[in-house]
Amino acid sequence: MNVSDRRKSFTITKTGFEVANEARMLLHGHKGSSVLIVEGPNDKKLFSKFITEPTCFVLIALGKSAASTAANPLRQSNTKGYLIIVDADFDHLRQNANLPHNDLIETEFHDLDTVVFESAALEKLLSRMADEVKLRSVAPTAADVRKRVYQAALGLGCLRYLSEEHAWGLSFEDLDGFSFIDRRTLSSNDNKMVDIVITKSREIDRCRPQIVNLIAQTVARGHDPRQVCNGHDVADVLAIALQVLLGNLEPSESRRFVVESELRSAFDAAAFRASGLFRAIREWEEANPGYLVLTPS
Repeated sequence: MNVSDRRKSFTITKTGFEVANEARMLLHGHKGSSVLIVEGPNDKKLFSKFITEPTCFVLIALGKSAASTAANPLRQSNTKGYLIIVDADFDHLRQNANLPHNDLIETEFHDLDTVVFESAALEKLLSRMADEVKLRSVAPTAADVRKRVYQAALGLGCLRYLSEEHAWGLSFEDLDGFSFIDRRTLSSNDNKMVDIVITKSREIDRCRPQIVNLIAQTVARGHDPRQVCNGHDVADVLAIALQVLLGNLEPSESRRFVVESELRSAFDAAAFRASGLFRAIREWEEANPGYLVLTPS
């Protein structure tokens, strides 16, 4: 987990043992129910649309580490009826998503926000927030929009990846309003982006040209952008696109939290059923007869 990612940095934290104890208490107090353990409040809000208590209770772990490490004490105590869902982050990119057991699912793409962005929820958002004429001219389909957004966010995603791989400890908070993204073309100035991140991280002595070169090398490897790009970065870039390139919104009308909220609101049962995450949950239910996570159709 990138600790500088505000979505995953919580003032109050839990340990995996604390999360496991909470899950056991819920399961003990509600016989026949299941428990879904997720990273944060936004994840709970999203999954709650497809879950009905007391069939299943959603437990917030307050971070990927606590959610993931809860698996070991739960497995050791032979606890049944729990399922953990966490963001893959860069695990698929590293090809090391070897999960400890079948009760832990990682998102098929970088994170849950990327899963939502890849769904039909994007078409619904564009129909409400984008300019139809601009869409037809610049990006006629949702796939075209995704391609443009990923291209703009890819350099930053690679920098996040490199920071984790080399333990640079860079900070990615408050990136100067994504001023390194051209509002008219959605192209990214990676030199400027690196300058902003390094300055925010107070890493003044780090070699900027070398970092930019490493980003270019990482991009050239042709990694799947859905595994590289952080969902929040994607939302930031899409918000910028809706102001000029794809729409006519004022900056106050098209901010990251607005875009994320609109996408999650548009992520309905049909979009969820089309995801790999839905199929993985159904497979878990089949392997654990007597326990349901999703509301029966």
